[in-house]
Amino acid sequence: MPAPDSWLEITITTPLWFTLIVFLILIVLVVYLIRKYWNREILSSEKHGDKKYQIELKKVTTELHSTQETYRQFIYNVSHEISNPLQSIKTNLDIMSKCKPDETGRWKQLYVTIKGQIKRLSNTLNNLRSLSLLETPDAPINLETINIKLVIEEVILALVEFAETKNVQLSYKGPEQPARILGDRDLLMQMMLNLVDNGIKYSKEDGGGVIIGVNDEDEDLWVRVIDNGIGIDEEDLPYIFETAYRAPTFRSSGSGLGLALVKMIVEKHGGEIRVKSQKGEGTTFSFDIPLFTPS
Repeated sequence: MPAPDSWLEITITTPLWFTLIVFLILIVLVVYLIRKYWNREILSSEKHGDKKYQIELKKVTTELHSTQETYRQFIYNVSHEISNPLQSIKTNLDIMSKCKPDETGRWKQLYVTIKGQIKRLSNTLNNLRSLSLLETPDAPINLETINIKLVIEEVILALVEFAETKNVQLSYKGPEQPARILGDRDLLMQMMLNLVDNGIKYSKEDGGGVIIGVNDEDEDLWVRVIDNGIGIDEEDLPYIFETAYRAPTFRSSGSGLGLALVKMIVEKHGGEIRVKSQKGEGTTFSFDIPLFTPS
């Protein structure tokens, strides 16, 4: 049996060692739990980051596919708008080559058809050229003071024959001397041609009318192209200014460039274009361009 002093020493010393061991075990356990929690957080963060990456990748892939589809549709529409007139011209020239010299009436009819197809082809190529120019960053435009009424009169003169074939009346409503604007005459001419041409093209079977209205309000010149044609479906309205977009109702004609180009030209002149339409009732395009203020 140990001496009392020895027994007392053992009695006192044993709890200290036990406490130390327990303390060390607790430290190891805490460190283990911290490391485990930390690793789990890292793994969770990595998984979360990987999930975000997958979502972003999917989003980019979807946008890329959408862009590719738009591009394919654009190429198809343009090739359709070029190949159809060329085929029509070729066919009519073949017929003309077989006409007798005294068949002047038939010659004239074929000539008018060919002329119309050449004009259609020219419009498509002009739209492509202008679209390429306007999509080029900082592309310059030739600015000069413009009397918009003179531009509209030229547009009416250029489209009157086409309007007559569709039994559509073209008319101007506005001041004889509207306030002038600063703009590129060729681009404004092309924009008005596209808008009025659309009004004629999508008229009703029994004809109708296209009104080009002009008035100045405060610091802006407002132009409205109003038709009473077949109208545009409400679900198509948000997309009609997109390049190469054609509403399902109108996919048998047009390249999808016209209205996209119109929007670009208006914005290039510091304005904004709007559209209102009701199916079966007609469509109104309106845009504003800042008035010219001499310095």
